Amino acid sequence: MAQVQPARFPTRVFPRAESAILLLLVGVFLWRGFLPGWRNSTTDFPNYYLAARLYRQGFALDRVYDWMWFIRQQDHVGMDKRLITFASQTLLSMLPVAPLASLPPLTAKRVWLIANLIFLGLVILLLNRMSQLGLRRVMILTFLALDPVSRNFLLGQMHVLLLLLLVFAAWAYLKGLPASSGAVLAAASALKIYPAFFLFYFLRKKQWRAVFGLVAGCILLAGLSVALFGWPAIRVYLFEGLPRLLSGTATDPYSVQLNSFTALLRRLFIAEPDLNPHPLAQIPLAFALLRPLFEAFLFVPFLWLVGVGRKDPGREMLEWGGYVALLLVLSTAPASYHFCALILSAIFVADYLARSRRIRALAAWVALYTLVCLPINRLTPSSPSGWHTMLSFPRLYAELALWFFLLLELNRAHETPLKPRLRTREAAVFGCILIFLYGAGAASDFRNLRGQFDDYAGREAMPAKSFMATEPAVGRGGAWFVSMTMAGFELTSLGGASTQVFSFASDAFHPSWSPGARQLWVELSGSRSRIVRIDQLDNKGRRALPVTMVEDATMPAVSADGRWLAFIREDKGRGSLWVASLEKQKQMADPLQAREIAGPSDDVWDVSFASNDQVLYSAQPHGKLELFSADPMWLKVTPILTGSSATSRFPAESPDGNWLAYSREEGGAWHLALLNLKTKRDIQLTRGACNSTHPAWAEDSKSIIYATDCGRGLGLTALARLSITQR
Repeated sequence: MAQVQPARFPTRVFPRAESAILLLLVGVFLWRGFLPGWRNSTTDFPNYYLAARLYRQGFALDRVYDWMWFIRQQDHVGMDKRLITFASQTLLSMLPVAPLASLPPLTAKRVWLIANLIFLGLVILLLNRMSQLGLRRVMILTFLALDPVSRNFLLGQMHVLLLLLLVFAAWAYLKGLPASSGAVLAAASALKIYPAFFLFYFLRKKQWRAVFGLVAGCILLAGLSVALFGWPAIRVYLFEGLPRLLSGTATDPYSVQLNSFTALLRRLFIAEPDLNPHPLAQIPLAFALLRPLFEAFLFVPFLWLVGVGRKDPGREMLEWGGYVALLLVLSTAPASYHFCALILSAIFVADYLARSRRIRALAAWVALYTLVCLPINRLTPSSPSGWHTMLSFPRLYAELALWFFLLLELNRAHETPLKPRLRTREAAVFGCILIFLYGAGAASDFRNLRGQFDDYAGREAMPAKSFMATEPAVGRGGAWFVSMTMAGFELTSLGGASTQVFSFASDAFHPSWSPGARQLWVELSGSRSRIVRIDQLDNKGRRALPVTMVEDATMPAVSADGRWLAFIREDKGRGSLWVASLEKQKQMADPLQAREIAGPSDDVWDVSFASNDQVLYSAQPHGKLELFSADPMWLKVTPILTGSSATSRFPAESPDGNWLAYSREEGGAWHLALLNLKTKRDIQLTRGACNSTHPAWAEDSKSIIYATDCGRGLGLTALARLSITQR
């Protein structure tokens, strides 16, 4: 590698002014990021902390991506009541926090913040050694990413650690250690997926040792992940979570706060009854054609302009920093803290421009970088409609300007003018790559959009300020279900077009209605879950009077005639199934002859009752979720779907005893299916790259209410009604 030549930074800013700017930036960071983060354990740190704590305590993590299961574990641990989730996170991302999981949550976060200060200091020192800007200017550029860095510390995120790994990988690459660089990037991709896309960068540059280091590192870490967490949990991430993450539907896909091109196109061309009721036009075809076109035209020309082989250090820093920025622009859900990685790009590109003594270009670059890192998207409407949507994505436009600037710089740095290069065989090859990527992306979007809108006509009203509606139970005059708001999980009634919320001191889960006894049963979660019975509801006061029936129990199910209660108990994440007679029961059901049907080794996930009082449940005694029935008197267990290879759960028999509705997993998505109990004919009711779960029957056995995340974020379901009279 050529020797790095010192570069004089072409500026006339006085050192005192630079110091004043730096002190101001550091002061704002402490005020808006570090100190508030030090005082409270706000999400997102609890996401990693709770997962790490469960892992250290020996819990099975098969359900760590389940919103409600994860919140229930948070309640059991005694953490502050707040919305947390592990959805879209890699399992290995909990390991940096695992050594802290034995500490109280706030203490653990404070230790993590101190560690992040050390990480940030190492980043600054490494970038200072790699560049010729000087320590003060490196620090200024670092803290100009004020919102990303502040939010990382406020929320206790992983992105400063990720930045350190990216910087260390760049250092190893520039030092002539490509295999080590690839291995470090593999470690970074264990925290967040996008560093793995450096594979295409190394392939373009024909750095085969770097390719080997990255691929071998990913394979070793995948093996480690399976060894630590087990294949079932890894499978859920790979086949259910990762595809939704890459498509931009792991969270709210219409979120203006994320300011991605995917979210912009969805808000313009895809309607959703609650999240985006008024798009510019309902044209899913436009989304499917424009999104891959945008991504292909961002990615392919940029990669083409990256030079083959090793170049001088300045050019290498420009290309490396530019590629990191490109990956952030292409992100389908970039939160503000993701842009901590842009610090590397800012300093590498600034150093390159400083070496070239191009003052105006340097000023333009710093201005664009600062604009991307400002919280300008918070000043725009959060729920725009029509053409106003275009005004709510200012950070996206700043990112595109940043990308265009880098594209021009890469073209300027190339040895051959653009026009002759456009006539080369290499340009034709990249043109074919662009067409292929566009075609593959469009085909993927068409496939993902199939079935996404089928349930819109049957959607039920969502409670105000609710992110999720799930676990329906048909009850008196309507349906009961669980809704998730910022206050937690609440019991909600749906009657006609109106909803009513009943709040408890703790999270409420899994309502079960007994028509025969005219009672509602609910799980209330705290340091331990308990099952309560509600006999009367004061609708005007929005207060329910619960009577505790079973301690240390979850997910109640009551037979239609009110004679039997079934519930689940968990042992380190694995469920056992219990049943108790209610015929002579007035207060506590548990001490009164509750009997175990299936133990923790069977790992029971769901339970309900058939019309003939048979207990229906899903369990995985053989490593795959299957459906079973059991006699509550004699405890005899019988498989339901004999000969089926599909993973199945959520059994629900119709009141007339003719049909069994359930969900089965196909290709990473859960679809509703219907089994005729007389003819054994099986019918698939829903389709698409989305989930339909928790079926509940209407009293007349002619329709099903179920939870669906079609057109929404992963697991952030709404309720829909489906008629089966023509089935």
